[in-house]
Amino acid sequence: MKAQFQPYQIVVFFLVLLLAGCFAGAGGKE
Repeated sequence: MKAQFQPYQIVVFFLVLLLAGCFAGAGGKE
């Protein structure tokens, strides 16, 4: 198992955070 960080992992993590934020914002609005 390599302990190196892959660029795509950061992108996926960011996307998940963004999605969670969008869902939380939309849920609180409607």
